[in-house]
Amino acid sequence: MELRNDLGQAFGTKKAKKALAAITENAIVDNEPKAKSIGASSQAMMSAIGEVTNTMASKEDLQAAADAAKPVPPGNFEAREIQDVYTPQGMIGGEFLNAIPIKDWQDAVKKGANKMLTSAFIASRLNAVGEGPDSATRLKALRYLEFLIKFSKLAKSRTGKLPPPDKLRQLLHPAPEPVIQSIRRKFSSNQLIDKFHRDLLYTYCCALAAILSNFEFETSKIRFDLGLDDKQFGQYFREIGGKVKKATGAEKGTQIQMAVLSLPLEFPKVRYQRPTR
Repeated sequence: MELRNDLGQAFGTKKAKKALAAITENAIVDNEPKAKSIGASSQAMMSAIGEVTNTMASKEDLQAAADAAKPVPPGNFEAREIQDVYTPQGMIGGEFLNAIPIKDWQDAVKKGANKMLTSAFIASRLNAVGEGPDSATRLKALRYLEFLIKFSKLAKSRTGKLPPPDKLRQLLHPAPEPVIQSIRRKFSSNQLIDKFHRDLLYTYCCALAAILSNFEFETSKIRFDLGLDDKQFGQYFREIGGKVKKATGAEKGTQIQMAVLSLPLEFPKVRYQRPTR
């Protein structure tokens, strides 16, 4: 949000700032059941971008500004290895990552038992992550993703309003208080999960799911956890630079959706038209 405000200041006029804000609000297609069509959202975004072009030097400046204003995780987009683009430390913060408890999960992995978990994706990844390399850090990232999946239930509510602090602690158990407050600040504003923060929440989940699946995975479990269909999930995954494709399922005549995060990243391009005179 701070970066978005800085961009607005950099591009000057009130008209430019207003248009840039409109770009951000329409950066990712609204997935509410009663939302207007994708075409309508795109048209609104293109119109806003058209106004901004009068105050920007080039198409490249426009693309950079729109990309920076989008609700996506921070990353090293100059990285030469895919594992260095999005990292748990960069996305979550080292202090908060270190505070996440995982001993109960480590004990469950050692016993070869899969804990009773409410998340299909988390359950499917627990043993593989716990038995793999850098297991402590990756288990902490997996548990953080579990917290975000739980938090996403609030984004699906009619108001998007956060519950009282004690209810939020109960929802995000066993997250420690600093982690709870970090999630609250990162994914809500004024006790509300608005469209920008909801989109940010989903793109974070996409990036973490990719990291914890060695950057290629079948999407049905994480889509089920987040309450997204394949089209919605595909839109969010593309926003972090990933690709989605259809593949043949295990059962004859079925198809599955695969998500792949690889270099070079491919982000959606901003399309715009200059306003008619």
